[in-house]
Amino acid sequence: MRITTRADLNIGLICNLKCKFCYDLDTLNIKKKPSLDKLREEVAFLKKRGIETIDITGGEATLRQDLTTIIKMIKEEFSISNICIITNGYKLADLNYMKEVINAGVNEFVFSIQGASAEVHDQLVDVKGSFDRVIKAIEQACQLGVIVRVNTTVTSYNYDKVLDIAGLISRFTIKNYNLILFSPLLDAADRSKEMMVKYSVAATYLKKTIDQYQDRIEHICVKLIPICFMQGYEKHVVNLVQTSYTTFDWDFCLRSRRRKGAMLFWLSTMAGILLFINFGSILKRKPKEVMKDAFLSFQESTNKFKPSQCKQCKFNPICSGVWREYNQEFGASELIPVQGEDVLRPYEFLEDSLC
Repeated sequence: MRITTRADLNIGLICNLKCKFCYDLDTLNIKKKPSLDKLREEVAFLKKRGIETIDITGGEATLRQDLTTIIKMIKEEFSISNICIITNGYKLADLNYMKEVINAGVNEFVFSIQGASAEVHDQLVDVKGSFDRVIKAIEQACQLGVIVRVNTTVTSYNYDKVLDIAGLISRFTIKNYNLILFSPLLDAADRSKEMMVKYSVAATYLKKTIDQYQDRIEHICVKLIPICFMQGYEKHVVNLVQTSYTTFDWDFCLRSRRRKGAMLFWLSTMAGILLFINFGSILKRKPKEVMKDAFLSFQESTNKFKPSQCKQCKFNPICSGVWREYNQEFGASELIPVQGEDVLRPYEFLEDSLC
């Protein structure tokens, strides 16, 4: 199975919105943004290790005054021609600015939409007018012929609106729609009770969205949900351990290695092999796959919890359970083991076109 060749480049935690579910809400606009030379070092690290696509992210990437300089550096100095910006779309509603960014080298955008109406979206991002601007930005990007993808963070505020959001964006040419269940990480942990929705409840709406729009949106992915809630829809589930094998996701192993250092990365990988990898499958798979699965499984175990019944589920080897905060709030009684032979490869159900 091909390993993803996509990576993220964080150019600073500055933002013009105040999304209630943001990991960095309390630290936005405080930390110093990385210099151009520092970013150049990061891109060199990624290029050396086979990365072919860079997702520029933040914060909100479009707020950097030197964004086009960064884009040109990636494209011209490192010959990386696939460049994406992950954005809230607010500034890109300016058509001239969007053209400037595209002319610099961007050929893909990932827009964040949290509701099918201004009422829901603007409430979640806490800035009025945001909804109208992101919809305008999406329309312009589609007209200009670049790849457009969309993210929605599924929370207690909008889980029952995802069908409407899919209907809204389906009138555009959308390459990939990610429905991402809320994660209580970093600053977002303090808002977990407010933001979390029961997986069993959200899954009903997620499945309906797939049923109704999978023929109109090329790839619909559901992220960060235990696989047992998505029986019959497994090919749409992309959790952390699956990200190594999809074309739209980052190489999180490479990301952690460059941020935390090689020693900690390898120690975590070895721990993951001992604790989480089925030894009977090791000889049947490529070493690189085993190492990535081991590292990501170990990383997930530091934040997540598996109740005893998970051991009886065929998805147990490739599923990370629930967030510890989720277990504290809702418990684990809704997790029902799926019987069958153990699934050992994280990409077992992924669509070929997604890999």
